[in-house]
Amino acid sequence: MKITKHVVAVVAALAMSAAVLVASSSATLGATVNQTRAVSLGDSYTAGNGAEGTTVAGLVNDYLPGGCSQHPNAYPFLVVESFPNATLDHLACSDATTNDVLVDQLPAIVDPGDVDFYFITIGGNDFGFSSVVATCLVLGLSNLCSNDLDDAEALLPSVLADTEAILDDLALSSPNAQIIFTGYPLLASPFCPTGIPNQERLTDLQILLASRETSEQVQL
Repeated sequence: MKITKHVVAVVAALAMSAAVLVASSSATLGATVNQTRAVSLGDSYTAGNGAEGTTVAGLVNDYLPGGCSQHPNAYPFLVVESFPNATLDHLACSDATTNDVLVDQLPAIVDPGDVDFYFITIGGNDFGFSSVVATCLVLGLSNLCSNDLDDAEALLPSVLADTEAILDDLALSSPNAQIIFTGYPLLASPFCPTGIPNQERLTDLQILLASRETSEQVQL
């Protein structure tokens, strides 16, 4: 089932601030003036891991309870707080995979037919995004980077299929909702050679993953 009419795609950049994400989402959210329900799903990019504040002494550990590294500065909170009469069920959890969304997060949505907006980022943990970043970008270990990319490329079809299953479920259970589907940062660019091991393969993988978001983009 193709659900392009329900999904607004937002490809997130690594340096993108929460304010930019709020601006890109708020135009849609602001169209509703009555009581608005929003739900956040997915992994750390939606949960808000790393969004903690800082002081002179360093980072402030002000995450929400529950063990999911959820933070009140996560962009779904910032979007929802910008509008009156809007509430957020923050179900996103760091380290979540597509299976976690299907098995744990989707069943936890209360009255999905009444949900107006979804915020979701998912898929990176399925194919070891953090390991790819570590071996390819941080450590620059060519052999380990190549092995991680082999694994990621082999898993990509199943990640894409599971992602579509999630979006189909949301479209069926919440037929009037808008789904704001954010992507992952492009950490390597074909236009800027850097000597990163397997840079072309890493770039191709990122483009394939980003195409998941743009292929689901809303058609106006």
